[in-house]
Amino acid sequence: MLPPHIHATIDSQKLLEKVTRLFNASLSDILLEVLQNARRANAALVQVSLTESGTLRIKDDGCGIDHPQSLLSLGHSDWNTETLDQEDPAGMGVFSLANRGVLIASKNWQVHLSPSHFSGIEIAPVESSPDRAGTTLEFPLLPNETPHLLRHLEAAARYYPLPVLFNGTELPREDFLAHAVEARSWHGLRIGISSQSRWHDRAVGRINFHGVTVPHALPTLTCNDTQLQV
Repeated sequence: MLPPHIHATIDSQKLLEKVTRLFNASLSDILLEVLQNARRANAALVQVSLTESGTLRIKDDGCGIDHPQSLLSLGHSDWNTETLDQEDPAGMGVFSLANRGVLIASKNWQVHLSPSHFSGIEIAPVESSPDRAGTTLEFPLLPNETPHLLRHLEAAARYYPLPVLFNGTELPREDFLAHAVEARSWHGLRIGISSQSRWHDRAVGRINFHGVTVPHALPTLTCNDTQLQV
């Protein structure tokens, strides 16, 4: 007999067992996720360093993480109401590290998360640590990532609203609309108009979300035989 209706469900355990395949993120994706989390935590500065053991350490001076359980709660965002309303974060950012593992320290605790912890196969013990400001993450780099680390960091920091330091040196930043012919603010957005040729010359997305650039087709205007790109 056919059911009268169907509805969406989640087999949470089976989903968790597959997270290392579902969230096999690149280094660029991981950096963007971590930087966005630092911004949402009201950080004023992000410091990145390459340790002697070859791991990457990312430290911010934001509000920190109250509950370590939120790290392994897939789909749960522990942000304030304003951030949830304005940005609707997916609650999956830390899972970008599920395939390689990460050490996370915040406030008075620290926890080492391996792929088996993200998959729900093992429980992750939380350790006490001295009180600290902000949050620190440390995770391993793949052998082919280290030579290109600076390039990935510069790309992530280029349009990011906060200063990012790598081994003590601030990475270059610029205004996303610096080359626009005209730029206006509207309902919390900044909209720029630039010549089409200039957009073609710049290998960036057309939309910038706090440092994350997104390719998107936007309107093209023709004025006095000159094409302009919004």
